[in-house]
Amino acid sequence: MTTLPARSRVRAAAAASCALAFLAAAACSPAAAAGRTPHQPGTAAVPVVISCAGQPQIRPGRYVLSCGDGNAYLTGLSWSAWGSGQAFAAGTYSFKACIPSCTAGHRFRRYLHRVPQLPGRRQDLPPAADRHLPARRIRRCLTIDGVSILLGSNSAVFDAMNDAGISVRTFRAYRDRYNVVPTAWPTKASVPDAKVTLSIRPVPADLLAGRLDEQLEAFIASAEPGAKLSAWHEASNLPGYPDFVNAANMSAVHAYLRELCRGSNVRYGSIICAVPSSTRQWMGTGLDWYGLDIYDFGEGQFRTLGDGGISKTLVFARLDDMLRTCRELTGTDAPQIDICETNSPRQAHRADWLALLAQWLTSHGGGRLQTFWNPSGSLSGPWLPDDLETISGLREIARTGGVAGDGRYRSLGTQNRLSPRTAGHFIAQCSC
Repeated sequence: MTTLPARSRVRAAAAASCALAFLAAAACSPAAAAGRTPHQPGTAAVPVVISCAGQPQIRPGRYVLSCGDGNAYLTGLSWSAWGSGQAFAAGTYSFKACIPSCTAGHRFRRYLHRVPQLPGRRQDLPPAADRHLPARRIRRCLTIDGVSILLGSNSAVFDAMNDAGISVRTFRAYRDRYNVVPTAWPTKASVPDAKVTLSIRPVPADLLAGRLDEQLEAFIASAEPGAKLSAWHEASNLPGYPDFVNAANMSAVHAYLRELCRGSNVRYGSIICAVPSSTRQWMGTGLDWYGLDIYDFGEGQFRTLGDGGISKTLVFARLDDMLRTCRELTGTDAPQIDICETNSPRQAHRADWLALLAQWLTSHGGGRLQTFWNPSGSLSGPWLPDDLETISGLREIARTGGVAGDGRYRSLGTQNRLSPRTAGHFIAQCSC
């Protein structure tokens, strides 16, 4: 199988390195490029992509992917969003199909695409499909390589899920003592590259006065790529929080920690467990990501009447509300959303519950799907190594990245259109 050349153009106006993302060049975060510190706000620069000639471009209408021969390119790009965090465009992806061979004539294949630009994240360009196959077989053979969902759990159950043959790649960790800043990021020896989402509880008065800066800055600087940090998870509703955990303080805490993390490997976000549109004043504005803890609550707000099954309509309505709220908070069309805790206390419904969350996440750009298990928890229950239905469902989510096994969500559908905001890249499986 012949592949398209994967050319990375590395350069930025502020001398920061950026890598090509899926089917587009990644723009540098202006704050990271400028080396801005949390106490020096600075003036925001405009993100750019770099052309084959090494020139910065803003919202290009055409973009060449294969610099050596020009045989792979994007045209007709219409950008729906262009920001330092994310950008999206619709356009046409064309590459040379050597039929019958590259020396004996050729023609170009063209596909409609929605192009996600993911700053700061390296993703190689997609290999071409077998150039001797007719277009209909190319469509059928394209599948996702590299998942758009990172599946995982709370730290205590991570190894048990891994032992069950589930490809877990992320975990949730908590440091609940007030003002305790860890000296090292949590890791998993069984999966060294697993990505952590860590919650801490800095006292707002101390944090905002700068008394934790030295510890936090050292901790943040030690992070590997992919680390995520949050403070005071579920601040609006978790019982037992002190009075200083209020909407005004949380908004200030989120803004302060976001600035401390700017330009580092750490992405900062907030986590809620409530109706998002009613909780937006607690969530912080312009964060790197937003997390939702969501369960098949016993009150039944996500269940169908009569049989008590999981209602896709009701689950998606809550997730869509999260999306709308995060769009308002970020001013972008595609805010990054993670599910940071989730489960169903009803074993018979767990597979359906998790499959619906994976389906929604995948169709909205992917993210982290972190299950939560607690032997005495009324919202989850213990991890059951003999629950084969749930384990099988989790294996499928980890294997496909949330792509529905029944074909409802594919890399290329019957209209030859790429599903929107897919975070993975694509590879041809031409043995089919």
